[in-house]
Amino acid sequence: MMFKYVAAGVLASTLVVTASGQDEKGEKTSENGNLLQAVTQGNVAEAGAVSTTAYQKETAKVWLTGLPDYQNKNVPDGFEINVRDVSGQAVNPNMPAESAKYPQGTKELYGSANAQGHVVYKENGDGTVSIYDVPMHFTGHDWNSAGFNKSETQRIIDNPKVVTPYNGDEATISAYASTVK
Repeated sequence: MMFKYVAAGVLASTLVVTASGQDEKGEKTSENGNLLQAVTQGNVAEAGAVSTTAYQKETAKVWLTGLPDYQNKNVPDGFEINVRDVSGQAVNPNMPAESAKYPQGTKELYGSANAQGHVVYKENGDGTVSIYDVPMHFTGHDWNSAGFNKSETQRIIDNPKVVTPYNGDEATISAYASTVK
C-alpha cells in the first residue's frame, strides 16, 4: 500500500514538472487528459498506462501489424522493440553490391532476440505503412547467386504490403509501446 502512495507522489510531481504534456522531443506524452485525476484518485496503473509517447504507440502498432501473433499474447519478459533506420542500405547485407536498396524513410523494428522477429516498413504519410517482406536471414543456395539476389531484393522493395497499422486493444498497444527503445 505504501508503494502505491509513493508511486502516486512521484507521478504527481512529474506532472508538475512536465505540465506541458510533452517529452523532450515535443511529442505528446498522454493520450488522456485525466492523468492527474487518475493519480490523485490512486489509480497508478491507469496513470502509468498513458505515459508512453505517441511515437512509441505508433511504433508498437506497426510491430503488432507486421507480427500479428503478438496481438494475442503478453509481452515476454525482457522484451524490447528496437528501431533502426535502414534508409539507403542494402536489403541483403551479405551481398550489398548485388542488392536493392531500401527507400528513404525505411525503418526496421526488431526484438531483443532474433527469434522474436522483425518488421521492415516505411510510413506513407496517409495513415498507412508499407511493410516489406524481408527475410530475417538470407540463407540458402539461391541467395548466393548475384542474379537471384538482385531480382529478389528488388521484388521485395517493389511489392510491399500497404496496410493501416493495428488499432485494436489499447492495453496491448500500451504494453508493447512501453518496450520501444
